[in-house]
Amino acid sequence: MIQAVIFDMDGLMFDTERIGLKVWQEIAQEWHQPRLNDLIWQCLGTNDSFRSNLFANEFDETFDYDLFCETEMSRRIERTLQSVPTKEGLYELLDYLKKHAIKMAVATSSSMETAEKILKAAKVFDYFDVIVTGNMVEHSKPSPDIFLLACKKLDANITLTLGLEDSINGIRALHSAGIRAVMIPDLVQPDEETGRLYYKKLDNLSQVIEIIDGENL
Repeated sequence: MIQAVIFDMDGLMFDTERIGLKVWQEIAQEWHQPRLNDLIWQCLGTNDSFRSNLFANEFDETFDYDLFCETEMSRRIERTLQSVPTKEGLYELLDYLKKHAIKMAVATSSSMETAEKILKAAKVFDYFDVIVTGNMVEHSKPSPDIFLLACKKLDANITLTLGLEDSINGIRALHSAGIRAVMIPDLVQPDEETGRLYYKKLDNLSQVIEIIDGENL
């Protein structure tokens, strides 16, 4: 029985990770900081606390982390909002969950301001009962905090909840939370270790309907 579904946002609902990757690469070239091209892969699905600590260890005090974040975020959001690139099956799945009164939450490492802008631009904000963002928890994915908080706010039983993720860190976080994890890969395909952690691996969001239909017969 599935009573609640928790969605990641970037890379899962929206094809925004590729926009972010392009922006990072541009800044790396403009700032003459090629190390940024490697760091983005460690930062996928993480919050600002994780990233700031990572950057503090990778760069000296001459690197302006706040300016980097401001530049990266403004470019990424501007390009995303020009035409929000939704992933295949998103609206079909949201309509299905709404029709069957299944609770929905977003658990994203993005800020609340960013999440609201993108969700509203894509006209999906009102589908969700709860939105949990990275700055609402102490520990970033792959820690389970963000998903546990989403379940708490939904008043959902963890064993009756499905979590949808595109990233390896997200799958690790769901597994640690005890939530059945469904992976729909985006930029990174799962390795063998990750393959032991997820419940199902799918090609698109519409296929989630088949899982829920099978569970809720």
